[in-house]
Amino acid sequence: MVVPFANVARVADVDWVRDASVNLLTLEIGRWNDVKVVDDKRVGDLLLTLPDARRNQALTLSEGLQLARRAGAGMLVMGDFVRVGQGVRLSASVIDVRSGNRVRAAEQRAGAGDSLLKAFGPLARSALALPPPADAMSGEIGTQSLEAYKEYLAGVRKSNLFQLEEALAHLTRALSIDSTFALAHLQLALVRIWGDAGIGDARSNVVAAQRLGASLPPRERALITWAVHFSAVEYARACDAVAPLVARDTMDVQASFLLGDCAFHDRRVIAPPNDSLTGQPRYGFNVALRSLRRVLSLDPNFHTAYVHVLDVLQSPTWTGSAPTLSGRTTDLYRGVVLREGDSLLIQPVSVTRNGLAYAAQVNRSKRERPMTANLALAKGIAEDWVTADPRNAAATSALANVLMLQGDIAGADARMRRMTTTAFAGNNAELRLRMDIAIKLGRADEARAWFDSLVKAIPDAPNINTQRGSLELAFGRAGRFVAGLTTHPFYRTGPAGAAYVRAIPRMLMGLPVTNLGELERDFYASITDTTNCDPGCRHERLAFSQQQALGQARTVLLDYGTPEKPHGSRAGRALARRDTAWLRHLATDYDTAARNDIVRLWPDGGGSAIAAEMYLALGDSAKALKTLRFAIDTAMMVMPGPSLLRFGVVQQSVWTGTMLHRAQLADAFGLKDEARKWYDRVLDLWAKADAEFQPDIARIRAARARLDGPVP
Repeated sequence: MVVPFANVARVADVDWVRDASVNLLTLEIGRWNDVKVVDDKRVGDLLLTLPDARRNQALTLSEGLQLARRAGAGMLVMGDFVRVGQGVRLSASVIDVRSGNRVRAAEQRAGAGDSLLKAFGPLARSALALPPPADAMSGEIGTQSLEAYKEYLAGVRKSNLFQLEEALAHLTRALSIDSTFALAHLQLALVRIWGDAGIGDARSNVVAAQRLGASLPPRERALITWAVHFSAVEYARACDAVAPLVARDTMDVQASFLLGDCAFHDRRVIAPPNDSLTGQPRYGFNVALRSLRRVLSLDPNFHTAYVHVLDVLQSPTWTGSAPTLSGRTTDLYRGVVLREGDSLLIQPVSVTRNGLAYAAQVNRSKRERPMTANLALAKGIAEDWVTADPRNAAATSALANVLMLQGDIAGADARMRRMTTTAFAGNNAELRLRMDIAIKLGRADEARAWFDSLVKAIPDAPNINTQRGSLELAFGRAGRFVAGLTTHPFYRTGPAGAAYVRAIPRMLMGLPVTNLGELERDFYASITDTTNCDPGCRHERLAFSQQQALGQARTVLLDYGTPEKPHGSRAGRALARRDTAWLRHLATDYDTAARNDIVRLWPDGGGSAIAAEMYLALGDSAKALKTLRFAIDTAMMVMPGPSLLRFGVVQQSVWTGTMLHRAQLADAFGLKDEARKWYDRVLDLWAKADAEFQPDIARIRAARARLDGPVP
C-alpha cells in the first residue's frame, strides 16, 4: 500500500505531489500482474479515518502501519519529496508491515514540470526491485501535460468524495487541456454514469478511453472494458470484465462497486433445461448485494454503493429474460424476492409458460413476508448512510423512503423536514419525495411549491411532459399532461384519439365525463393499425377509462372483444354484458390482491382504487367507500414514487380523484366529518386549478358548504 508522501520543505507549488504520489505510484505498481496493490480510492477512504487534524499532515510510521494493517497490506510504501532547483527529488521506503522494518529504499529525481509525471515508473521498479513489467509501458500515464494531470487528480479527489458536479468540472477541464488523456475520459465516464447525466452522455468518453488507453495498466484497462459494456447496456459482459479483479483482490473497492453495479442491472437468465424448472440470474441481486455490502464494509463513505443496496432490498420481485429453448426469441422470467437464511432467494420462472410457479412464489411471499426483514435491513443501512454523511440529502431521502414503505409516514416526514432542500437538477428524487409526503399529509400549498421547484430545477421537455403532467393533475392542472400524452403513438388516431386524450385528465381526477361511452366507442373504432395490434392491444389504449373511470355513467356500453378473441378489460366486458356476478368477482379479486400486497409490504399498484371503481359500477357504495378508505389511509401512504400506471403516467395522478370519490360517498352516507376532511383536501390541492375545471370545483365547494348547513 502506498500512502501520501510528505512535503518536506512544505513548498506550496509542489504540494499536489502529496496526492499524486499515491495515485501515480499505485498506478505503476499495478502494472505487475503478480503484485497486488491497494487502490488509491481505498487509501483515500482510510485516510478519512484519521483525526481531522492529521489528514493533511505527514504520516508517522505508526499511522502508516496502522492503515496498512487495516487494508490487509503486507508491504507499506512511505516517502517524501523536496524541491531541488527546478525539479523534485522523490524518496521512498518499503516497510514490512508485520515487523515494521524497512526492507528497501528508493530515490528518483525529476526535472521541472511535465517530466515529473514519468518519475514514478522508475521509482516503482526500484521500490519493488523488479525488472520492468511485460507491457514495457512503465511511466506512461496517458498525458504529458502536468496541468491536465492536476485537474484529473482534483477530479478523482472530488469523485471519491462523491461531489460529482465539482468532479465533472475538473475532469472536463483536464480534457480541454489534453483531449487524449484516457484516464480522464474513463473517470469522466464513471462520473456521468453515477450522476444524472446518465449512460448516453458517458458513451463518447468510454469510446475515447478505450481508443487511447492501450498504455494503461491491466486493471485500468479492465475498468475501461467494464465501462464499454455497461454504457452499451451489456451488463453481464461488464460484470465479466471486473469479476476477475474482485476474485484477485476482494479489497479492491472500485472493482467491487462496479461488479455490484452491473450485477444489479443485469437481467440475463440462465435458462433451465426444461420449462418446468426455474432459471438462474447470470449475476443478479445476490451478487450485487454481496459486492456492494463488501464495499460499504470497507468504505462507509462510498455513497453510490448505498443506492443499489437499498434498491435491492426494496424490490419485491426480480424480472429478467432468456432465450427460449428454441433460441429464436427471448422469454420473460420473473421471480419473487424471497429469503433463505441471510441471503435472498430468487428463482425466476417463465411467466409466459410457467405462470403457476410464479403464483406459488407470490403465495409463499404472503406467508413468509420476506419484505419485512428486507426493509428492516434497508432501514439499518440507510441509517448507516445518514451517520456516514448527515448532510447528504440523498441519504436522508433514502431513509425517509424506507420509513414510508414500512408505514411510518410521520417518521419519513420528520426526517425530510430536518433537511434544507435546494432545487437543482440532481435533486429530482428529493423534490418528488417532499411533494408526495406533503400531498399525503394534506399540506397542499407546500406540495404545490415543491412541484414548482421541481419544474424550475428541471425545465419542461417533450420526453418528461407525460409523467410530469400526470403529477400536476394532483393540483388540477392538465396542460402538460395533455401535451405529453398527445404525442404518444397510441393516441395519434385523428380527432377521436385527441378527444379521448382531452378527457383523460377528468377520468383520473374523478370528474364526470358526460359522453364517456361515445368517446370510447369512437376512439376504439379509429384504431386501424390492427396488423400489429390485436383487440387486446387495442383495448390497452382504453385502459384509463376502463380502469380508472369504470364507475362513471355511460350511455353507450361497448363490448370490447368477441367470444373468439376475448381480449380487453374483463371488468369492461362484464359491465357491457351486465354480468354483475362476474364484475363483483373481479372487484373482490382486485380488492383482495391489493390488501395482500400491503400485507407483504408490496405497493398495491393502484389495485384498490380500481376495485373501488368496479364497486361504483355495481352501485355498491358501501363497498366502494370501504375500499377507498383503504386506498387512501393505507395503500397511498406507503406508495413509493414514481410508481407508473402506464405510458409514463404515475400513480399520483389518481390521488385527488380517489379523495374526491371518498368525500362524495361519505357525504351520501351522512358522514359529515369524513366528507368535510376530504372535500377540503381536494379543494386545497385544486386551489390554483385550470379554468376548465372551475365549474366542477364550484360544485364541490357547494357540496362542502351544504355540510355546514345554512348560514344563520
